[in-house]
Amino acid sequence: MTPGDSTLHPASAWLGGSSDFVPVRAGKAYALLKASNTVDLVSAQGDACGKVTFPGVTSVAIGLDGSVVGSTGQQGCTKFVWRDVLR
Repeated sequence: MTPGDSTLHPASAWLGGSSDFVPVRAGKAYALLKASNTVDLVSAQGDACGKVTFPGVTSVAIGLDGSVVGSTGQQGCTKFVWRDVLR
């Protein structure tokens, strides 16, 4: 791929079965989100760096500031926040 290329390409293999990804660590890594409380971390080059599990929640979302919001309970209405954990 080159800048400005408008041709569709398949997703990078390191995305795997992730439903979404968010840049973290000042753009030096990506957090891969799945429908769980675990986040896979990969480098900007796509190398696996590890996993982070957030206890007590069933799903997580990640803000661009590296904060993680976990949801649990009836319809995900109970929230927990880990500020700057993936900064």
